Formats: sequence, C-alpha cells, structure tokens
Amino acid sequence: MKYKNAIISTGKDILIVFICFFIFMFLSGGGTQNVLAAEDEVTITLDANGGKAVEPVVYKKTQSEIGILPETTRTGYVFNGWWTKNGGTSSSDSAWGGIVKFNDTSLPSSDTTYYARWTEDKAENNKQDTYFYGKTDEKVDKVTYNYGYISDSTARGITYNYGHIEKASAGTYNYGYIDCLISSSRTLTYNYGKITDSQNKITYNYGTIEKNNALVDTNYNIIENNIGTINRYSSDVTLNENSGTINTLSKGSVRKNTGKINDVDDKNVTIYNYAGGTVGKSDNAWGVRACTVWNMGGIVQGYSSYADNVTVYNFEGGTVSNLRKGSVIYNLGGTVTDSSTARVINCYKVNINSSFVETWNDKFIINPDTGEVWLPEGETGTFTVKDGTPQLYVTGATLTKQSDTAYTLSDAQATIVVDDVEPFTITYDLNGGTVDENPMTYTERDTITLKNPTKENYVFVGWTGTDLEEPSDNVTIQKGSKGNRQYTAVWKQDSNIVILTFDGQNDTKDQLMIYNILTGGDTIGKLPEVTKEGYHFLGWFTAKEGGTELTAASKKPHKNTTYYAQWAIGTYTYTLDPNGGTPNSTTKITKVYKENIGILPIISKEGYIFNGWWSRNDKGNWVSVLEPNSAMEGQDTAYYARWTRKIDTYSDTTGVYLYSHFEGSLKKNTGTVVNNFGLIERNVSTVTTNYGEVGATETAISNNYGHVGTVEDKIISNNGVVDLVIDTASIRYNNNIVKDNQGILIYNNGKIEKNTGIITENNNYIGENTETVKFNAKGAEINVNKGIIRENKGVVYNYPGGIVKKNSGIVYNYGGMVSEDNTGSVIESYSVKAGKGIEKATLDNESFLDIDGAKWLEKTKGTATLTVVWAKGYNANGYHLEADGCKVTKNTNGTYTLSKITKNTTIFAAPTTFTITYKSENGSLQTTNPVTYTCETEDITLAAPSREGSTFLGWTGTDLAGTTKNVTIKKGSFGDRIYTAVWNNESQTVQQEIFILPKVLVKGKAIQKLSWNKIDEADGYFIYSSVSGKKMKKVFDTRKRASKKKAKKSTAKSTGAKTVTYTFKKRKSGTVYQYQIRAYKLVNGKKKVFCKSMVVYSVANNQSGKLTNVKNIKLKKKSYILQVKQTAKIKAKYTAYKKNKKLYSSYFISTIFSIALYFIIKTVGNSPTLKGQDSITMFLNLGGYVIALFSLIFLFYTNSFVIKNRKKEISLYHILGMEKRNVRSMMLLETIVIALISLVSGIVIGMLLSQITSVIILRIIHKSIHFSLIFSIDAFIKTIIIFSIIFFLSLIYNISVVVRSNPIELLKGQNIGEKEPKTKIFLTLLGIIALGAGYYIALSITDPMQAMALFFVAVILVMIGTYCLFTAGSIALLKFLKSRRNFYYQPTHFTSISGLLYRMKQNAVGLANICILCTCVLVTLSSTICLYKGIQDSIKRQYYMGGTITVTDSDYPDQVYEDVKGLLKNKKYDSLYALSYYNYTGSLKKNKVHLNDYDYNHLASINLISLEDYNHYFNQNLSLNNNEAYLYSYEGYNDHTISLENIPYTIKGQIKNRQLQANNCFAPNNISIVINQSALNNYKLKSKSYFIGFNASKKVVDEVTTAIIHKDYNYLGNKYYVSIQNSYEDIDVIYELYGSLLFIGIFLSMMFLVAAIVIIYNKQISEGFEDQNKFEILQNVGMSQKEVKQTIQFQVLIFFFVPLIVAIIHLAFAYPLILRIFKGLLQCNENVYLISTTGCIAGLIIIYTIVYLMTSKAYYRIVKR
Repeated sequence: MKYKNAIISTGKDILIVFICFFIFMFLSGGGTQNVLAAEDEVTITLDANGGKAVEPVVYKKTQSEIGILPETTRTGYVFNGWWTKNGGTSSSDSAWGGIVKFNDTSLPSSDTTYYARWTEDKAENNKQDTYFYGKTDEKVDKVTYNYGYISDSTARGITYNYGHIEKASAGTYNYGYIDCLISSSRTLTYNYGKITDSQNKITYNYGTIEKNNALVDTNYNIIENNIGTINRYSSDVTLNENSGTINTLSKGSVRKNTGKINDVDDKNVTIYNYAGGTVGKSDNAWGVRACTVWNMGGIVQGYSSYADNVTVYNFEGGTVSNLRKGSVIYNLGGTVTDSSTARVINCYKVNINSSFVETWNDKFIINPDTGEVWLPEGETGTFTVKDGTPQLYVTGATLTKQSDTAYTLSDAQATIVVDDVEPFTITYDLNGGTVDENPMTYTERDTITLKNPTKENYVFVGWTGTDLEEPSDNVTIQKGSKGNRQYTAVWKQDSNIVILTFDGQNDTKDQLMIYNILTGGDTIGKLPEVTKEGYHFLGWFTAKEGGTELTAASKKPHKNTTYYAQWAIGTYTYTLDPNGGTPNSTTKITKVYKENIGILPIISKEGYIFNGWWSRNDKGNWVSVLEPNSAMEGQDTAYYARWTRKIDTYSDTTGVYLYSHFEGSLKKNTGTVVNNFGLIERNVSTVTTNYGEVGATETAISNNYGHVGTVEDKIISNNGVVDLVIDTASIRYNNNIVKDNQGILIYNNGKIEKNTGIITENNNYIGENTETVKFNAKGAEINVNKGIIRENKGVVYNYPGGIVKKNSGIVYNYGGMVSEDNTGSVIESYSVKAGKGIEKATLDNESFLDIDGAKWLEKTKGTATLTVVWAKGYNANGYHLEADGCKVTKNTNGTYTLSKITKNTTIFAAPTTFTITYKSENGSLQTTNPVTYTCETEDITLAAPSREGSTFLGWTGTDLAGTTKNVTIKKGSFGDRIYTAVWNNESQTVQQEIFILPKVLVKGKAIQKLSWNKIDEADGYFIYSSVSGKKMKKVFDTRKRASKKKAKKSTAKSTGAKTVTYTFKKRKSGTVYQYQIRAYKLVNGKKKVFCKSMVVYSVANNQSGKLTNVKNIKLKKKSYILQVKQTAKIKAKYTAYKKNKKLYSSYFISTIFSIALYFIIKTVGNSPTLKGQDSITMFLNLGGYVIALFSLIFLFYTNSFVIKNRKKEISLYHILGMEKRNVRSMMLLETIVIALISLVSGIVIGMLLSQITSVIILRIIHKSIHFSLIFSIDAFIKTIIIFSIIFFLSLIYNISVVVRSNPIELLKGQNIGEKEPKTKIFLTLLGIIALGAGYYIALSITDPMQAMALFFVAVILVMIGTYCLFTAGSIALLKFLKSRRNFYYQPTHFTSISGLLYRMKQNAVGLANICILCTCVLVTLSSTICLYKGIQDSIKRQYYMGGTITVTDSDYPDQVYEDVKGLLKNKKYDSLYALSYYNYTGSLKKNKVHLNDYDYNHLASINLISLEDYNHYFNQNLSLNNNEAYLYSYEGYNDHTISLENIPYTIKGQIKNRQLQANNCFAPNNISIVINQSALNNYKLKSKSYFIGFNASKKVVDEVTTAIIHKDYNYLGNKYYVSIQNSYEDIDVIYELYGSLLFIGIFLSMMFLVAAIVIIYNKQISEGFEDQNKFEILQNVGMSQKEVKQTIQFQVLIFFFVPLIVAIIHLAFAYPLILRIFKGLLQCNENVYLISTTGCIAGLIIIYTIVYLMTSKAYYRIVKR
C-alpha cells in the first residue's frame, strides 16, 4: 500500500518524464536514423501498376547493383518484369524505359521507383515469337527474348530470359526467374536472376541459386544450397549448406559443409565443416590456406608448405592433418595428425551447471551447435555467475575467485568439472579391457556402483585399488565418500584359449586367430590373407626377419604366439606404346615400387597433337595421364600416346565462352578452356589444363601436360614441354622439360635445357645456367654453369664466369669460382691453349675436355698426352715445348706429356739452348767465344785461341770435315757442339811444389825456434806472430833485420838446403803464441806474397814439445804438372780425432726419432681418414705441441752432451792452427748436414709409419680402416720449421761454446780430478719431508673429488723429493757405504762406489730425470690403458638400447611415446617400451640405500618404480605388501633385504628385465626398486621421469631421434625437459675420446722412454771415455778382465735400475690415489687397472734389461785394453 500511494502521488511527474523521454528518442534516435538512412541507403519503391502490392526494397549504397526483385501477380495478366518507367498500356519497350536487370543494373544514387509491366493473358499475346511477353504451356522452339511466362523451354534454350520459366534448358543470359534448370549438353553462360533448382552447368552466377545440383564454374553472388560442384566461389555472401564440391573458395563463408571444399585462400573465409565434409586436398599444392574452420566432425587436410595460417576449431569426430606454419589448431576432442609445424592447442571441456553462469569471456570456445564450453590449454578464461551462486569447486584446472560473481579458470589439464560441491577424480587402468559409462569424477552426494569391464578371451577377476585389499567384482562408492580414487582391472586368461597374433609388419592391421586347444584339429589350417601395395607377400614367419615359415599344415601352438608377415619389394614396368607415333618403338620404364620414373619421352605424329601418355580401361576409354617424375605404382601398367587430330580451320569464337574439353584450333583464346587437347596459338584468357599445344600464353595455365611455346605469365605445374619462359613469367613446378627459362622457375624436378633466369630450387637437371640458381639439391646436376649458384649440394660443372657461393656437394671447376664457404669437393681443371710456335695441338688423352674451343685438363688426373704441329719457322730440332702452368716432358715417340698442372696454361715453343764445348789443349780461349747458343742466335764466328810457344792451326769438331781455322755457326743451327784446338808443337812440363810447412821447437823456458821449408821461387819471407787469440802482426822480414819488438837481431838462416829457421827469445812461460810464414817475390821492386803457411801454435816452456801442433803433413800428389802460365791449388790434409761415432749415433737417433714422432702426429692429425673426429684431432694437436716442446728440451740436452764431449777436440783444433771462424764454419756445415740427414730420415720414416699409425688409431676408436699413403704438406712444412729452429738454437749454443773456450784451460782441465762432494743434510731432510708428504696425500685421501684436486700437489712434492734425494741423499748413502769397509774394499765395489761418489754431483740430476721420466711412462701408459679398457664395461652397462628419450616435468609424456611409435611404424625395429620412474643419485652401502648421498666410494644410480606403473607398462599382475619390494640390479644383488632411507623392505624377488634400468646407468652400482605407490608416498619424491627406449639399426635410430629433436613439444608444459640419447653416436664419441687418450698416452710414453734411454746411454758412453785411463791403470796394477766386467756391470746396474726402482715405488704409492680418481670419473674397474699397471712395469723392466745389457757391453768395449 505504501508503494502504491507513492506512485499515485507522483503521476504528473511520471507523465512529464515519459513526454521528455519520447522527445529525446525522436531527436536522438528516430530523427537521426532518418537522416542517416537518407545518406547511406537507397529505397526502391516497387509500383505494382495494378498488380498485387509489393513492399519497397532498401539497399545500402555500398551495394553496386540492384539485386533480385520479387515477382507480383495480376489477374488476367502476365508479369513482364520491373521497368524504369511507367509505359501505361503501351507495348513499346522505349515507353517503359528499360527493364531492370537483376544484379546487372547499377544501383541508383537516390530513392527510385520501378514499375511492373503487364501483358494481357490472351491467345494473341501468347503466340511464340523472338520477343515473347505472353504465357505459354507449350514447348518453346523460337523465343530468343522472354519477358513472359514459359512452362517449358527444354526444346530450345532461350538466349535472354527476363521473365519466368518453370522448366528451362540452358541459354545464354538469365535475368529473370527459373524454377528448374534441367540438365543438358549446353551451358547457361550467365545467371543474373533467380534459379530455384539448377541441374545444369552454369558458367558465371551473378544472381541467386537456391539449390545447385550441377556445376557452377564461378559464383559471384548467392548459392543457398550446393549439392553439385562450384569451381570458384567468389562471393561475400554466406553459402548456407554445401554437400557437393567447391573447388576454390576465395570469398564468403559456408555455414554447413558436408561436401568437399578443395581450395581455400582467403583469411576472411569461415567454414563450418560437419561429418562427411572435407576442407582441403592432401594431394594438391592448392589446398586449405589462411581461413577459419569450425570442424564439427569433418576432415581438414593440407598439402606441403601451403597449408599455412589456418585456424581450426577441431571438435569430436573431426580430423585435421598436414597443416603447416602459422596454423593454429584448437583440439576440442578431434584428431590431429602430421601437422608438425602447426601449433596444436589442446582444449578441455568445461562442465558446469548452466544455471550458475551469467557470461563467458572470449578466452572460452563455445560450440555453436551444442553450446558446449571449452578452455584452451594455457589460457585463462573469466566467467561471471548469477547472484546467489554458492561456492564453486573444480577438477581438471585451477579455479580462482575474483569476486562474488566472477571466477577465472586456468592451468587446464583435463576435462574441467565445476560444481558447488568438491569433486574427486576416479582413474581406471583397464589393462586392455573395455567398459562404458563409468564416471571419471564423483562428489560426496553420489552413490556409484562400478560397471565391470570385458575383455575377449579373458575372465574379469575384479577391481583392485582404493579401499580394496583384494580384487572385487562388486565395487560401490558410497554416498559421503571423499578423495581421489584409482581402480585397476585384474584379468586372467582362459587356460584353454590360445591367441595367435598375425603382425602384418606396420602397414597392415594385426589379425588374430583364437582357438580352444581342446577342440578342433591339430593343424593351423587356413592362414590370414594380407596384402601390401608394392610388395610381394613371402609368408608368415616366427620372426620379423628370418625365422621358420608357418603353413596351413603347421601344428597349432599351445601358447600365445605372434607371427610376422615378410615382404619383398616389387619391381614394376610402365610400357609406353607410341600408338602410331614416331619413333614407333615401345619404351619400357622398370622401377621398384615408389621409385621416381624420371622424365617422359616426347614423340610426334604428323597431323596430330601429342596429348601425353594415358592409360585406358577395359573399354578402351582414356583414364588418366602419366605424370613425369612420379613414383612407380605397385602394378604393371600400359600407357598409350594420346593423339588429337590437328584441325587446320580455326574456330571463330570470340568474346566470353567456355570449353570444358577443347579439341579444335584457336587463333586466340578469349574465353575459358578447362581442358585443351587441341591447338591454341595465343591464350589471353583461361586455360586450366593443357594437354595439347599452346603457342604463347599471356595468362596463367594451372597444369601443362602438352606443349607450350612461350610462357608470358605463369604455369603452376609443367608436366609436358615448354619452349620458352620469358623474363617476366614463371613456372612453379617443372616436372618434365623446359627448353629455355628466362623468368622464374621455383621448383625444377625435370630437365631445363637452358636457364638465363632465376631457379629457386633444382632437384634434377639443368643443361646450361647463365643466370641464377638459388639451390642445387643433392642428386641434382647442372651440366654447364656460367652464372651464379647460391648453394650447391649436388653436382655442378662450373665454367668461366660461373660462381658457386656455398658448396657442400661436388663442383667440377673449369675456370669458374667457388667461394671459401666450401665443405664439399671441388675438382679443379685448367685450360690448355696453344701459343707461339704451335700451329695445331692434338690432344690424345681422354683426360682433356673440350669446352668452348678450349681444352681442359683435370688436376687430379695428373698427366695427359698431346701431339703438336709446329708453326712455320719452328721445328723440334731447334725448339722445345714449355708451359707457364705445368710441366712438359718430351716422349721418345715425339709426343709430349703434360703433368703437375696448377693453373690455366699456355703451351708455346721456346728455343732450345745448346752448349759449345772447347778443348783448347792447354791453350788460352778468347772470352768472345760463347759457350751456349740457340737457333735464333745470330751467326757466330769463333775466335782463335793462343798458346805460348805454339801456332794455332784450326778447329776440328762438329760439322767440320777437317781442321778449319775460320769456323762460323750459322743462325738456325742446332745441337750441342764440341771444338778441339789443333797446335803445331807439344807443351812443356815443369815441376813445382808450392807449400810452406812451419814447425816450432821449444828450446829452454823462454826460447821458441821456428823453422820451415825453403821455397825456390821465394825472394824472402815475412814472419807474422802474436799471443794466441789476438790479431797477428808482421814481426820479421828475412831480407831485413829483426823487428825491434820481439825478435833477435839476426836474419833467418838456412839449416841445410831446404830449411829456414828463426829463433824467438823471452817467451812468457805458459803463454800460447801463434805464427804464420808468408813467402814473397820481388816484382818491380815490390814484395808480392804468393804463398802462406798455416797458423801454428806453441806453448812457451813446453819442455816435452807435445803442446805444439803440426808434426807431419802429407800432400795428395807428389808432383803437379803445370803448363806455362797455368796455376793450380795444392791441397793438404791432416788426420783429426775419429772417436765421435758413438757420440753422434745417439744424437742422430734422438733427432730422427723426434722428427719422425712429430711428423707422424701432425700427418695423422691432418689425415682425411680422421676428418670429423674432433676429439682425436684436438688431442693430436695437443700432442704435437707437447712433442715439439719436449723435442726442444731433449735435443738441446743431447746436443749439449755431444758438444761437451767434443770440447777437447775443439781445443785441439785451435792448437793445430784452426781459427775460431773456421771452427764456426765447420760447426755450421756439421749442423746443416746433421739437420738434412735427420729431417730426410725422420720425415721418410714418419711418412711410412703414419699410415700404420692411422690404422692403429682407427682400430682403437672402432672406425673403418682405409689404406692410403699419407703425405701432409702442412705436417711437412711445420716439421721443417720447428726442427730448423731447434737446430739453429743448437748451433748458436755450440758456437757460444767455441767463442768462450780457452784451449789450454781445457787441456789442463783433463788432468784435474773432481773433489769428493760434501753431504748436504738440509737438502736430504727436505727431500725426505717432501717425498713423505706426497706419499701421505696419496695414501690418506679417500674422497675422489679431493683426490682430483690434490693429485698435482702430490706430484710436485714427489718431484721435489726425488730431486733432493738424488742430489743430496744419494751422496749420503754412498758415503755410508764407503764407511762400511768390508763392503767398500771389495774390488768391484771399490771402483764403482768411488767412481759414483765423485761423479754424483754431475749425475744426480740425470738420475732424477730418468726416475721422473720412468714414472711418467708408467703412470701415463697404465692410466690410459685402464681408461680405454674400462669404457668397455661402461658401454656394456649403459648402452643396451639404441635410442632413448626421457621426459621430465610434464603431464603429457605419453604423446612422445606415440610420436616415437608413429615414427617407427614403417621401419624395422626390435623393441619399444616405456616406463615411468623416479631417478636419484645416491649411495649403496651393503644393503642400505640413501637417496641424494654423493658418496663416490659407494655411488649408486637408483630408480624408484611404483608397482602400479610396473604392472601397467610391462603388462604384469604382481602384488606387494607395503614392506616388500621387487629389485633389479645390473651387477647382481645377494641380500634378502634392502633399506631405503632407513626403511627396511623384504625382497620378494629379483626382476631380470633389464628394461627397468631405463637410462639410469652411469654409476658403478645400479639398482631399480619396485614398491607400492603408497610406500613411495612416504618419501620426498622429485619429478617423475618418463622413459622411452627402442632398439633398431643405426640409420633408424638416427632418423627417429632427429625427428623427435625437431618436434614442437610446447604442449608438454612450461618446465618440461626432454632428453634424447642416440647410443650409436654416444659410443662413437666415447671411443673417439678414450681412444685418443690411449693413443696420446702410448705416444708420450714412447717419447719419455726413449728420452730416458738416451740419457742413460749418453751418460754411460761419456763415463766410459772418461774411465778409459782409470781402467787401464787398474789393469796395469793387476785387475783382471773378469773383475773389470763385474765392476762395469755393477756400476751400470746401479745407474740403470736405481731410477727404475724408485719410479716403481712412486707408482706403488700413487696407485690408490689414481684408483680414487678413476672412481670420481666413474671408471673404477680395479682389476683392469691392476693388470695394466703390472703389465706396464713388466714391459719397462724387460726394455730396461735389454738396454742395460747393450750399454754395459758398449761401456766395456770402450775401457778394455
């Protein structure tokens, strides 16, 4: 009552409000709309003009034409259409203006009125005529223009229809109304009106077709229902229903499609595709693209890379396949296959009480038919609820409440259930059974009794799972229950039932044979039949390969068994029958199934047009055309040349027309030709497919199977012949022949004879390219390239001007260019041209290739032979061939051989240089006489020689008949020449001895007497003298008085007839003086020196005279015969020391060994057999650096040893008169000779051994072995450079020794003995402490990681200790032995210990070096052998599956398994399985397992597997109590219990299935524990891993793993991780890595060992020379030969074996440390390391013993008397 009173009291106010409201609506709404209507719309008023009134029609101004206007009626009249004027009763068309042509008359710009025109329905008006306005029920036979009403026009098509026809035959134009367009052979060209039912072909539809039952070629307006065919739908109007075929949908939408839509190419197109409907084609490049499809149960399919940018909403029952980049598929319960590059988004259905929901936002997808709501994975959708909606709960997603009325759904993972009570999930494992309608969720309000599943041939035992202790076949979830539930079906097979599975091997569905063993016969009987296209069935076998064949007579097995179909691929033949064509011979193409058939032959027939190769049916009708480069089908087929008779008369058709099948001739095509079998000289309109001839085409042709002369636009697919493609035209696919391409050709699968345009991708053959090929595929060939190839993977013959920018294939290069981006093969050839003097060159060898008139020679073929014809003025006598880019060799048969070609070469004639030899017979020749000449040299006249006392009579010799005085060699002469001078008397003989032999005698303490032999020709002598080492000065002239400085005042005197003497006094005692005598003659009053003596040295106060040099000299000849005025050099020699052979032998061995070692490792590192082996190449390069550095140190040491032992010899050279510069020259020459011998020997040995080394490496890393002689230029150059530097540094060192040496001090030093070294207590203690610390580290560390960190610390401490103890501790030990008198004074001990004690100062470092080197040998070799042998166990333990994939942190790993299974579907493989598990790294100590415990001494890899997962994945039915476990262990497990994180389990049994290992196999201990899921829940579990393993060949594993790597798994989640392992690749890498370590270990060990042996040998030989005098004295005082041998053996034994024993002790202490490091590296096979270590020690001892015996023998030979 209160509210009612309020309303009454305010009634006036309400009235005012209503009045204001209506005024506002009028002004703002209604009034504005009227204004807008006037501006944006046009109203057509239809004046019925006496007929039934018709509502006005309103059009938007955006519409360009008048649409279909309604019909009207008027009693007694016939409706003649709508006209622009009201003509009243006039029958004149002009009075009515013009008829309105539907969809052809332009829309007026303003409101307009049209008028109905009527004709009275009476007999006189109903007579048929050209123009018909009446009404008739008769069949029409002569009406051209119809404005009236015709019941039946089937007898004759009406050209123009503006009226109404009930039953019409096709005409040309329809602007009116047709009820039914009946089927006929004719075509309705244009429809602008309305057709209710079309049963005939229509070329262009601009009007309305309510129902199309036939063909519409192109639609531009309205088709409401299509059950026929529409070639192109180009209208913006929605097609309501399509159950027919739409070939191309380029505009508009389809509301319901249950037919076929082949081609879609517009992003604004939307299609609703239902069951039975297909969108796109799987076998055509023009399929579905850039559109939106609501797939409600149909098929959406793409082709190749063109199915892009498609959006599909794929509902249940729908199938989507082969969509590509840019496409998005919302999977709403449908099926998606083979869309690897499309983005697939899984969507989940949202189940909710609709009464709750107010709105959904656009993130949800709503089924337009059912209203079902879906949420895409990864999206967050928002929905609002109505007021009063209770609290909501969700399963399958995350529900977030935003407000009282708004929620968000996110993280969708399964079907989403939203309810006002909390839902719980029920999961089922049916174990192969089936059941309907068991719910997936429940709430506490529900009472649910589970339905039991069924499984053929099995008995259902019951459900196990939540709240069930034992299997139960009656499970009810009571109302009020809560919590997620899981149930597993348990089955048992009928023991009498046997199931035989017949596996058709991937391509066919498995077939089953089920029988009861108690009934039926004993034999199998009829076997299943199976077929496989392209293959021959071999039978059923017990194995996939091999096995025993099963026949109908085979005995029935009594257990389930699988048999496998085995197949053999078939070979089939296409027979091409020319059918009267030329050449008239049958061609056969024989290929295996699916093999490419290649290019098809083109034949001709006079008067006919070749239409391609066609197959025929049994009735002889043409069936299908054979496409070139197609795959061989699985049957033999005959194809026939199809011919169309060429018609000489051209059709005069013009304008717009349509030929679906054309066999005539057209000058110019302006219409539409769907299939052309005839001749079209010029095409300017439409030719869909050409089987005939087209002279030139200005517009596109979709498919060409015939002959096209010139392409000026494009051809989509060419399967015939094209003569020319101009520069603005293109071909997308060429599958057969293009003769000349100047435009763009995208994919060439056929043959292109010449290309001057652009080819995107060549997959077959190009004859000549002068422009651009972007990509030449593997297997493709370009026969002549003079253009640009951007990337080549095939074969290219590259000619001058040709460029290959990137090459990974093969390029035969004939003067072209290949860029540096080359990983393939480039085979160079160079041109050979004839130049000057060559008229013609005939190339006789097949090595030459003729290209553009030039001859080309392949570099790799080495040699070629040619014959030349000399040009005029040239001949073989006076000329020879030369070339500027290769070597030319003349053969005995007159031909020439070309070799070592390095560039483009010109061969030319060069004049041969001949020699002229003169025999002067002791005369003097004139310098004007030449010694060489050529045939081009001008005339030469020989000058006469001269001889004292003789007369020149003339020359005898070449081309001279006798003695000729005037000899001329004419221009053009050839050949070597010899001329002998003839004289009239004989020569005189004189004897002359020209040498000076000075001697020095010592007379008293300060007197030196110099004497020398007298020379008859000498008029006097100069005496030069100084202190040794200073510049000599002239001190005396025998023709003058003595010099004031040094000489006695007397002249030199003769002591007999032939000796001159001179005495020097006041010589300083002990000083070395040097002297030289120079003889001179008086010439014109001047003293001219003509002979010098050697420099002699003498030490003053040298009473014995031993410290003077020359004692004797010998001449090579007793006398020299000299002609008058003839001079000669007389040489003298003296004998030097010859003991350097032993010194240099070790030096030569060291240098040759080092050079060979370095050359081998560099050669092998560059070997093509190791190309791609990155690890071993890296190690070899590293080894090269180590060897180079070690060689520098090692050879420097060896050289210093040699030079040290030659110091005495060098000092004697000085004393004997050799100056230091002469010694330096001698050393330079020695170094050069040694370097040359060593380098040549080392490189030759290295080259010979490098092949063996390569074979050893390949064998170690398990690679195939290739035999070839390896010579690496890079290794050769680097070896020369490195060792030249080392020899140069050695030379510098040697010269420095010479410069610093003082010969007298060296000689005195020989007699100075060494002092007994002092005991160094500090160094001894330091050595003991350092060695003890190193040993302590090795023994005390137990942690492998700590062992790795402190290993090098221990090594350094041991090295310090070793050096200290050898330098100081050894002296202390020897002094201790010396103090033991009973021991010391034994003959052998006395000599050895005293010698060692006095030499220990200089030997200690050498012994320490030997010890360290021996230790390096033992550690390096034993460790690398152990590592290499240890990987065998690792590989056996780890790589039991060929390929593995592990997925973690994902809720959808099963899809990866399905992908792998799909990839293996058509491939041969042995096994495939999957497993879910939890993986940990921990420890296994006896029977106690701890997770995440990284104790390397007990490291274990642990898999935890739930029993439920094990039963599921391995189809088992095991059970466990919560305190029980099953266990798998690779190594074996001997305990009956196991403790997991201190929780004990009884081992119920050990599983022998290795597949439980998964990829958990890196640790030494490996176990997998199977326990109940409820027991697993007691642990803090990490993310579950999903493992997939399969075994197959290497090729299959490579293909599958590569495909998985490239798959998009974004749907697996945001944090997913996929690990993919290819065991074949991993094993190759492991063998390469550890094999490299082994090889380098062996190499370095050899190097260390040889160094140690050389050091020992050098020291012993050196000491042998030093001890020679000592042993001689001992033998003189009574030591026997036996005692000498014993002493030597004892001394050498100590020197040899003390370092070795210490090295073995070092290794013994290092043994546990190295073993722990191996444990850290997970290579802990202790037995292998023990065996390898023991073997290395034994081998080293044997080698040492051999060297010891050889060295002691050599030592004895040196010192024995």
